[in-house]
Amino acid sequence: MKICKLSFIMLIIIVSITFWSCCKKTPLDLTHHELSEPNSYPTIDTSVLTDGVDFSVGYYNGNIRTDRVSLDWAASTDADFLCYNIFREEGEPDYSFEGFEGGSLPGSWTTYGDFGGWYVTNQNSYEGNYCARSYSGNYGYEYLETTINVAENSYIFISFWAYGSTDGEGSFRINGSTQDYWYDYESWDYFTFYYYTGSYSSITLEWRYYTGYYGYGLIDNVEVEVFEEGNRITQLETIIDKNLTTFTDMALTQNQYYTYKIASIVEQGTHKIDEVQIKTPKWLAPDSIDATGLSSTIVELSWLDNSESETAFVILVDTLDVDSQVYINMDSLEVDKNVTNKIISNLDNEHFYQFRVRATNDWEDDTPEIESNPFMILFEPPSDLFASQMFDSKSVFLEWTDQSSIENGFDVERKINSEDFTKIAQVEKDITEYTDNDTTEFEYGDTITYRIRAFNDYEEIEYTEYSNEEVVVLSEMNGINDDFEMGIVQSYWETYGNWYITDEDAFESNYSIRCPSSYYETYHLEATLDVPEYTYITISFYTREGDTSGDGDLYINGYYQLDWDGGYNWFYRYTTYYTGENSQITLQWEYDTGSYGYAYLDNIQVTW
Repeated sequence: MKICKLSFIMLIIIVSITFWSCCKKTPLDLTHHELSEPNSYPTIDTSVLTDGVDFSVGYYNGNIRTDRVSLDWAASTDADFLCYNIFREEGEPDYSFEGFEGGSLPGSWTTYGDFGGWYVTNQNSYEGNYCARSYSGNYGYEYLETTINVAENSYIFISFWAYGSTDGEGSFRINGSTQDYWYDYESWDYFTFYYYTGSYSSITLEWRYYTGYYGYGLIDNVEVEVFEEGNRITQLETIIDKNLTTFTDMALTQNQYYTYKIASIVEQGTHKIDEVQIKTPKWLAPDSIDATGLSSTIVELSWLDNSESETAFVILVDTLDVDSQVYINMDSLEVDKNVTNKIISNLDNEHFYQFRVRATNDWEDDTPEIESNPFMILFEPPSDLFASQMFDSKSVFLEWTDQSSIENGFDVERKINSEDFTKIAQVEKDITEYTDNDTTEFEYGDTITYRIRAFNDYEEIEYTEYSNEEVVVLSEMNGINDDFEMGIVQSYWETYGNWYITDEDAFESNYSIRCPSSYYETYHLEATLDVPEYTYITISFYTREGDTSGDGDLYINGYYQLDWDGGYNWFYRYTTYYTGENSQITLQWEYDTGSYGYAYLDNIQVTW
């Protein structure tokens, strides 16, 4: 009996020694199981969708449209292929990401092993400054784990970069089930995985590195996406034909982000997955259409591009039929994609026009149209020319009304007494006033006549007709300019003992003139001036009420001219008066206080 037991023990020793020798120094309990590996990923052809910067590639070849996207991928070469599963995630993906850039393992991660487990290092990271590394040693295992909460019956997509150095091999496990291996090739490799949680409410992710002879592993940029079916991710299709590698999703909305994941499912081993993010193009009507006249026959039309996949813009030019009062199309034009303006010729300044713009391409219905407001090219002579000699000066102030929408400027012309008109100035477009200071050599009594016309020089110079002519006779005494800053009432004012200078308030500087606050009283401020006959004079001033119960009016020679009360803020008031045969006029500012109202006046100017 003892001999038999001894013989059995010797047999075990011999077998053990023989096995050690065959395994080339690999201990019996450190062998591993090789999984049936898929030979290729279902790699999506992204070159027909994006250039890596934007999605215009897909927009302009029709693979990405407002309501659909077409996907192509590499066929599986796996002998035990089962199917392709296609998923769509709406919006920007939500995921957890760990790049170890905090410089240490996160608190939710645990590590252990034969030589100390894993730690964060700043050497040889895939991206950024840090990555996770296993300790090295002589034939041992190093473990790195994290447990995450998940919803039952949800989909998990996991990706990371891994690196093996010197010796050994790494493996990745979910809830203890091996998903894939990486080896000591001393290069970074990318891994993606698809996992269905089933009845699990939490899962444990484990990175395990077998050191071999002092090898070690690295991982970086761990990304985990967790989705519930029917929430933001939808399984669109299951394809069992290995060679059917194209799919079109036709249930999309414009101007939205979507992420597609294609999983290659095998009978044994690890399911492989690839993904791509796309954005459907915005496809709305152009916006902010605007027509600008360039000459009496040419218009520049501009708009804002509100679409992302147009191949052209269609421009429709309509003109108003006077009899039916309906706009009728007269021309259709096109410009290339991304062009947002067009010069339109052969128009006139006698008709109303309307412009419409829409985006178009070869695979979508055109966008809705944007329609301009009715537009007419205006090129009429200036009107309401007014000229007035400035106070205490021979300078003449000119003012007119612009009646053109296309002028590049105005020519100001002048004649002295019976001389011919000559051009004295050119004023920029939209400016409607000018001061003639070139009058110092003129004599009092000289008659100066002014006229204005607009011009356009877009292609060749063209002019409107002239404005009305305006005459100024230079005079030595020419009005009032009182800002009350001397602090006294000047001799030309008659206050009837009521109006007085005050520093309570002023339009500018320190002083103004005001009336008392009384119960239903009327106060007058008057000035009588000698004026030239047959001359337009200008009266302007600022006013403010301290209490709005009253009412203010301006009278000239006893006749009502202007209602000037306006409220608590300072307001500018302005009027003109033609003297006719009058050589003297009386200006009267009247204020009825009502229930204790009162008013201020400031910067009173009377000029001709």
